[in-house]
Amino acid sequence: MNDLGRVTTAHVSGYQRWRVHSADVYGGEVRTLVGNFNGCMPVGDTIVAVRWDTWNAGTVFMGTGVIETGLRSVSLDIRAQYAGRAIIRCKVTTAEGGVYVVNYRINVNPSVYYGDEAWTTGPSFVVVP
Repeated sequence: MNDLGRVTTAHVSGYQRWRVHSADVYGGEVRTLVGNFNGCMPVGDTIVAVRWDTWNAGTVFMGTGVIETGLRSVSLDIRAQYAGRAIIRCKVTTAEGGVYVVNYRINVNPSVYYGDEAWTTGPSFVVVP
């Protein structure tokens, strides 16, 4: 699934667990990844913690993570940097002890670089208690 705009939303299904959510961006672009777990969590359960992981922290810089109002979805701000591919895993833990995972594939397209980019290697994980 490729979303247009600033947000890439994964609607996590309890039945289609194989889905990987994709975003194609250019270096310097900013995007918010959203994981909506409403489709796989039992009614009344809420998210109490989330961990975002990547092994390619130079391709995509992970910023601030949030558990959204309503406690059934999460978000993470990212900035695309060097051309390549980054896989970002989002793993949530619920109040009832459930653990659910969704994966994102971020394709950073090659482009002309102008030298004004301030890129840096970011964190390899972001945790929100």
